[in-house]
Amino acid sequence: MNAKQIAIIQQLIERLLGKPFTPTSRVSLDWLVQTEAKFNITLPSGYRDFLLQMGDQCPGPHGQLISLQQALDEYRIAPATIQMLQQEFLAVEEYHPENEALVVQAEEQVNSGKISSQQFDDLIAYYDVYFLGGTLNIADLGCGYWIKLVVNGPTRGEVWQDDTAVDCGMHPLGLSFLDWYQSWLEKSLQEQEKGRLHITGNNNQ
Repeated sequence: MNAKQIAIIQQLIERLLGKPFTPTSRVSLDWLVQTEAKFNITLPSGYRDFLLQMGDQCPGPHGQLISLQQALDEYRIAPATIQMLQQEFLAVEEYHPENEALVVQAEEQVNSGKISSQQFDDLIAYYDVYFLGGTLNIADLGCGYWIKLVVNGPTRGEVWQDDTAVDCGMHPLGLSFLDWYQSWLEKSLQEQEKGRLHITGNNNQ
């Protein structure tokens, strides 16, 4: 089933780019197995199959999708955060981590001068990982907005939109990775046909 949808996605990419698209950044099975073992996770099947068949340098918001390596690097920003990818993302409906007590406390401390702005930024970077553990960034929407894939928790395999940069919380999109990406490609094609979108993609000729 994933293979059939991935084939449709490749056709959509080619229509969007206006030329044949040959995946040049496929993730090797050995590397993927080692990475999953290192982080003690199992990636959702649709995303996993996509990485193996299409790679992680396909067109996406802001140019291209975020590579798995880039997404994993975010879990190395502070001690012990590598384990946070293993924790469950427990939200099942709209969630506002910016309202968590630890975040509110940090805001109060920086406003009262108890901690510096740099210390506040460091804390928030840590909390971003702590409260959003169990998710991977898969697309950058710009201006601090992200698309995330849940890899652990009750909504595992589903895509969420992260608007926490503007205190608007996390929103479930109710789609798997493949469904979300296919939908994005279809909408991008519509925008392109209206003359409002130009996609360059990778350097496939």
